[in-house]
Amino acid sequence: MEIMACQYQFLQEALHGYEKTGISLIAYDGKVFKPAGLGDDVGIYDFLPKLAHGMGISIDQSINLFLGGMFTVSFCLGIIGLFLLLKKWNVRILALANLMFLAFVSFMAGGIYIALSSATIAVVPLFLYFVKRGKPDRMFMLFNLITGIGLGLAHHVRIHSGTGVIIFMVIVLLYLQIHWKRKAILLMLIVIGVSIPAIYFDRLLEQRDAYLKKTYSTFERPPRQHVFWHSVYIGFGFLGNEYGIRYKDEVAIKKVRSVSPKAAYLSEEYEMILKKEVYKLIKAHPLFTATTIFAKLGVICLYLFAFANVGLIAVAFHVKSWGLEVAFWSAMMFNSLFGILVVPDYRYLMGFLAFAALYGIMSVEQTVEQGGFRRMRALLKRSGEES
Repeated sequence: MEIMACQYQFLQEALHGYEKTGISLIAYDGKVFKPAGLGDDVGIYDFLPKLAHGMGISIDQSINLFLGGMFTVSFCLGIIGLFLLLKKWNVRILALANLMFLAFVSFMAGGIYIALSSATIAVVPLFLYFVKRGKPDRMFMLFNLITGIGLGLAHHVRIHSGTGVIIFMVIVLLYLQIHWKRKAILLMLIVIGVSIPAIYFDRLLEQRDAYLKKTYSTFERPPRQHVFWHSVYIGFGFLGNEYGIRYKDEVAIKKVRSVSPKAAYLSEEYEMILKKEVYKLIKAHPLFTATTIFAKLGVICLYLFAFANVGLIAVAFHVKSWGLEVAFWSAMMFNSLFGILVVPDYRYLMGFLAFAALYGIMSVEQTVEQGGFRRMRALLKRSGEES
C-alpha cells in the first residue's frame, strides 16, 4: 500500500519516538521530540508504530498490514452485507461487479484515503440488512454500537471517513417505522460508539502534550483540528487563473507570509488569514468563484454517472423509498463537499464514490423487486409499435 512521502517520514519519526518514550503520538527526528503528524488524521501515528513495535516488523510492513487489512476486511463485509440484502442473483452479480470496480479505484487511491470508502462499504450494506429485517433486537443494537466505534476509529485515520455513514444511518433510523424508544436507543448506541475513540485519542493527545511540555518548557500545543481554510484557498487553483492561486501548499504559505511573516504554519492565526483571503476573493471575483464551483460539480457529476451507472436510470421506474433516497443523497452531498470546497480529486471523493455505487445497486434492487424493468420494457415496446 502506497502512502504519501511526508506521511511515511512522519511514521518513521513516530516509531522512533514511541520506541524511545513508550508514549504514543510523540515523534523523534534524531534531534528533538515533537508531536507526530500534523495534528489531524492521528490514527495512523498511533496504530502503526504500536503495530510495528509490538510485532517487531518494519513501518513498511505495518502500513501494508494495517491499510491492507482495512481494505480487505471492509470489502469482504460489504460483499457479505450485499449478498444478505439482495435476493436476486442478477442483482447480486451487478453488485459484485460494481464493488470490484470500486475496490480497484480504492486500491489505486491507496494511503489513508482507503478509510473513506472502507467505512462506507463495511457498514452500509449490513446496516440496510438489519433495517430490512425490521427487528430492532439485541443484534441490531450490538451492530450499531460496534459500528459507532469503527466509524470513530476511521475518523481518526482519515477525517470525516465515517461522518457520511453516520448521516446515512441517522436519517434511515428516523424514517424507520419502529417505536420511538427503540429508535432512540439505536441512535444513542451509535453516539456512544463514536465517543469511545474520541475519548481514547483525546487522552493520548493530553499525555503527549504533557510529556512534551515537561521536556520543553517552550512547547506550545499544536492545533488538533483539520486545516480547512488552507485547503479551501488553494482549491481555487483548480482552474487556471490570473490571481496566482494554484493547488499547491506553498501558494497558501506565501499568501500568509505576505500578511503576517511570523504566523506559524497551520496555526489559528494562519487559518484566520486564509479565511479572510477566501472571503475577499469571493467578494471581488464572484464570476471566477461560480465558474470554479461549477467546474468542480461537473467532475463530480461524471463520477456519479460512472459509479451509480444503471441505477440512475432504474430509479425512474420504481416507487421511491423516501427515507432511503434522502439518506443516500444527504450522504453523497456531504461527501461531495471535499471535492467542491477543495478539488474533485478521486482520492478525496472515495466516500462519495462508495455511496454512489451503493445507491446504484439499491436502485436496481428496488426496481427489480417492484417490476420496474418489466414496465420499462413494456413502455419501450409500446413506443416502438406507435412509431
